[in-house]
Amino acid sequence: MTPAVWGDDSRTEGRARVKCAIPYKLILLINKIEFPELFDASNYEDLKKIIDNFNGIEKEGCVVVDYTNPETPRAKIKCQSYLKEKFSQETLANNQVIFKSVIFDEYDDLISNVPATAPKVEEFKEKMKKFKDWFLSESSKTKEVCKSNNPVENKKAWVIWCKANIKKELLPYYMVMTDSNPEEKLDNKLKQLAMKKHFYEIFSKILEMVKI
Repeated sequence: MTPAVWGDDSRTEGRARVKCAIPYKLILLINKIEFPELFDASNYEDLKKIIDNFNGIEKEGCVVVDYTNPETPRAKIKCQSYLKEKFSQETLANNQVIFKSVIFDEYDDLISNVPATAPKVEEFKEKMKKFKDWFLSESSKTKEVCKSNNPVENKKAWVIWCKANIKKELLPYYMVMTDSNPEEKLDNKLKQLAMKKHFYEIFSKILEMVKI
């Protein structure tokens, strides 16, 4: 039997005692949840003054949510201490970190904190553009291979063709070319790859294969 638990009804004006049926274990779980801290800031400058007092360890920054928009867009704002620690001078020699910032479109913070990374960022952005151009060019081959009106048959035909003609290292990228939104699928694949430990080495080999 579900026990009845007394609580406050926030829907009424003032505080009211109401009887509600909530499992006791759920009550214990809710009590353990750490709810995010709220900050009183009416604009970006006010918020920046608040988060710049963070040490970057216990508190890295905050998330701004726009509840006036039905889609409730969110934006992460990091404090200066966190950014300086994350983008230290050692980053300059770390191609993996720089390339990852390009894939996740986070290079503005990187350049702001370590300006010397700007040339490398531009180099990697150019490589990413060429890789996406290659991807779109190769995607046109689906029209030559997939001629059926049946999407399932087209998928099978494309898989057979790819396995016979494409190197296994490139297959993951070819497999999404028949998707309804291949560019979005490609972005997701690159982000997944960027989370791997030796991502830069793996992706560099792929760029060599496609002559970039």
